[in-house]
Amino acid sequence: MLLNSLFDPQELERERSVIIEEINMTKDVPAHQVHLLTDEILWPDHPLGRDIAGSKETMTEISREMLLDYMESMYLPENTVVAIAGDIPHEEAVEAVSQVTSGWIGKKVKPGYIPYSVQPNPRLLVEKRDTEQAHLCLALPGLPILHPERFVLDILNIILGEGMSSRLFTEIRDRLGLAYSIHSFIDHLQDTGAMTIAAGVEPRNLIVAVEAIVRELSLMREAIPEEEVIKAKEFAKGRLLLRMEDTRSVAGWTGGQEILTGNILTLEEVVSKIDSVTGSQLQETACKLIFEEDLRLAVVGPVEDEKTLKSLLHFN
Repeated sequence: MLLNSLFDPQELERERSVIIEEINMTKDVPAHQVHLLTDEILWPDHPLGRDIAGSKETMTEISREMLLDYMESMYLPENTVVAIAGDIPHEEAVEAVSQVTSGWIGKKVKPGYIPYSVQPNPRLLVEKRDTEQAHLCLALPGLPILHPERFVLDILNIILGEGMSSRLFTEIRDRLGLAYSIHSFIDHLQDTGAMTIAAGVEPRNLIVAVEAIVRELSLMREAIPEEEVIKAKEFAKGRLLLRMEDTRSVAGWTGGQEILTGNILTLEEVVSKIDSVTGSQLQETACKLIFEEDLRLAVVGPVEDEKTLKSLLHFN
């Protein structure tokens, strides 16, 4: 399809309306909105800190010419990876891709991206709403995708907040009854990253819940029992092996690595990296990354005492 035939004015207007509606819907869902606030305080004044869907204002200003210019500068042969998984001969796959891309010629030089550099961040961002629950995210800067300790941090995160046997789930939900849903997750980006804990709590439990979460996070810097280390590594390997039973996941696995890192690790290599993680490495990485000065808290809900919330962002 020729670029000039794309983005009919009526089609563009329809898509613009759909996206604006989706943006409004996202902001109407506190559990989603709190993650947008978290990005904002993790990466202030940087594209990473913005909603990828844009805003009503930016959507209104986008023109057909801007879309065509973006496609010509970003949708390039040298900027494209085709990943195929399944029972198909390699030569046949190469031939099929070559046939449909043989006339594809890039017209512009691919632009670079704005690198992220550490700068002063706000520690607390609250959006007051009259909601039944207070939704919170407690976040810390993490590690980029090529960092040598990336897999160590992944195991650390499993112990902290992935699954029903994680520390956050057993302490905050099961023992204290402060949240029905609580978990942590990791983002590995090109030149930065993040570790985030997300939860929804009753507004009257917000202060004590944040206090308990911060306490659990600080305990990650202490020695971790060997049985927890083994369980987390088996969890990581089991999840990975299950994902690789699906051809779509295999294609995403290879294509994602190629376009993000230029180096495709095999399943065996990743399993080996997971197996090599030790308790001492986990403690060392935790002590490097988990600092009270780096804690960032975002909350959406009926918050009354922001000063007390901010005072909780420290380790005892």
